[in-house]
Amino acid sequence: MATATTQPQSTLYIWLDMTLFIGPLQSLGLHAMQTSAINVGLYRPFTLTTEDGITSEHRCAMIAPGHQHELAANGGIVASLLIERNSSAYHHLPQNNGCPARAITPLSAAKWVDYLQMIAEVKPTKAVAYNLLKHLLSVDSTAVTAMDSRIEKAMSSISLTPDSDLSQAQFAAALGLSQSRFRHLFREQSNIPFRRYRLWRRIISAMEALHNDNNITQAAMTAGFSDSAHFNRCFRQAFGLNPSRLFRHMDKVKP
Repeated sequence: MATATTQPQSTLYIWLDMTLFIGPLQSLGLHAMQTSAINVGLYRPFTLTTEDGITSEHRCAMIAPGHQHELAANGGIVASLLIERNSSAYHHLPQNNGCPARAITPLSAAKWVDYLQMIAEVKPTKAVAYNLLKHLLSVDSTAVTAMDSRIEKAMSSISLTPDSDLSQAQFAAALGLSQSRFRHLFREQSNIPFRRYRLWRRIISAMEALHNDNNITQAAMTAGFSDSAHFNRCFRQAFGLNPSRLFRHMDKVKP
């Protein structure tokens, strides 16, 4: 088992329904991600500060989508697991299965620390890491909330081709809905507007392109951003730092 002084390179895993970052980032400025994030301090607690200045210390906590916050790693290593809204795991989370909505939900740390320390230290393949996370998430599973199949199809399409410029009207027509009904149903089912969801998926797509050795301009254009400045701005708003800082020291993982 590694000690608190072990400082591994950052590691990034990206799947269609989840993204996992593990690294020694020290602080993240005010930001808000567009899906649920489970943050775990692998060897020591981290500090969260909400936009109204309330500070709390955690070993493991879930941040609800869209909530502005800052994070300080306090010299430690933090794992951040992002769980996409159209995944089955998302509906297992406490804030999505009937529990009262909270900006920050403390979670029992032991199981999360054990699993994520193992991933950080062993650096398994993407397939093995994915199965470990699925097993971990199923521990607290309750009934799955079904999503409307039409909206699930639209979200899957956006996830696979985030650079596409298909409009809401075109999606609505393809699904046999009016544009206003599609807009309402998309937000009702996903709790996020159509354009904001596509922007989020473009950020994740650009991250994957950067991880595959594209430069920032190439990654931004591949993901559907107008230019690298637009991508940099959106990335800072989502994660509280510049993409160049996140990808400065990043290990590669096997498929």
